Amino acid sequence: MAEAAVAAAAGLYVLIRGSRLAWIVALLTAGGGLAVLLLYRYFDIPAFGPFPAMYEPIWFFEKTLTALSQAFVILLAIIALTLHRPTRSFTG
Repeated sequence: MAEAAVAAAAGLYVLIRGSRLAWIVALLTAGGGLAVLLLYRYFDIPAFGPFPAMYEPIWFFEKTLTALSQAFVILLAIIALTLHRPTRSFTG
């Protein structure tokens, strides 16, 4: 639930500002989500603190769709950061 809220806020930030910082936030949000998804897919990490054991060694439709969506956002953010040109403000 918290990850969804952060992802929604990052998406709105990209839509409203479109700045390098906005794309970096989107990249970190999607990258962190994909990293955790893959971590719990391939490694059986036991429960610790408030975090339950979430090992799930199968790919099902929702998990696959989530992984592909996050990978797409990572690729899009990398492209946007590569092509982004800073705007110059001229006063006078």
